[in-house]
Amino acid sequence: MFIRAIIWILLFILAYRAVKYILRIMSGSGSNQDSKVNNRNKRSGNLNINKEDIIEADFEEIKDNKNDNSK
Repeated sequence: MFIRAIIWILLFILAYRAVKYILRIMSGSGSNQDSKVNNRNKRSGNLNINKEDIIEADFEEIKDNKNDNSK
């Protein structure tokens, strides 16, 4: 009985994914997703960074107060 339930659940999941895939192909949203990815890649190369936007920072090294005698 338990094995039958698992098999039915797996068949339902496979059927759901198949229907979802077929509907995505028929609606044509697959081509829209590809164009979104291409636009995202093109945008990243065309960044205009002004020198005014760059902030310079000074960093200090953090020193341990303990002596490293544990080695």
